[in-house]
Amino acid sequence: MNTALFVCLASVLLSVVRCEKSVIEAPMDSGAASTQCGEVELGFAQEAHLSSSGKAPKGFYSLLISAVGDAPSDCKFRHLCVDVVDSRMEFCYAKVHISGKRFEKEDTRAEMGCGKTIPEEWCTNSQFLEVSVIEKASYTGTSGYGFNITVSSKCKDSDVDKEELVDDFVPIDLEEAVNQARIIGVIVAVCLACIFLVTLTLTYFWYRNKKDTGFRQAS
Repeated sequence: MNTALFVCLASVLLSVVRCEKSVIEAPMDSGAASTQCGEVELGFAQEAHLSSSGKAPKGFYSLLISAVGDAPSDCKFRHLCVDVVDSRMEFCYAKVHISGKRFEKEDTRAEMGCGKTIPEEWCTNSQFLEVSVIEKASYTGTSGYGFNITVSSKCKDSDVDKEELVDDFVPIDLEEAVNQARIIGVIVAVCLACIFLVTLTLTYFWYRNKKDTGFRQAS
C-alpha cells in the first residue's frame, strides 16, 4: 500500500516538474499536440513557442494560453506579449489571429498574413490569449507558409493594450500572379507576331516596287 502511494506521488511530482519548464513548445501543425502537457498555462517566468510549417489540421487550429502564477511585487500591470521571431506569410495562404480575452472589455485583436503584420512586441492586459491559424479554402499545400511566435509575460506601467495593425506590404497571390504572367506573355507574343507581319509586308512591297521600277527602266 505504501509502495503504491509512493509511486503515485512520484508520478504527480514528475508531471508538475515537466509542466513547469521555462520554455513550452507548442507546434500548430497537423498531428501535433498543443503542448507536451496538454494545456498551455504560462507562468510569469515562462515562454511559449508557437510554430507552424504550413499545414493546420483541417485548415484550422486554435490554441488558448492562460497566464497563471503571481507576478513580481513591483509589477504594476502584467501583460501577455507576442513577439514574431520569423514568418513566411507573404503569400495569402493563411492568417494568424491573436485575441486577448477578458470579461470587462472587448477583445484585443491582432492579425498576421495577407498584408497584415503584428506590431513589434504586441501586448495585451488579458489573462487569456487565443492564437488561431486559418487557411485559405483553396490551399492544399503543406509548406506554403510558416511562422515562429514567442508569447511571454511582461510588466508594463499601463493597462492600455496595443491594438494597432500594421500594413507594410501588399500580399502576393501566387495564382493571380501566374495568370497575369500568362496574359502578359500572350500579349507580347501577339505584338511580336504583328510586328513580324508588318515587317514582312513592307519588305514584300519594297521588293515588288523595286522590281517594277527596274522593269520600267529596262523598257
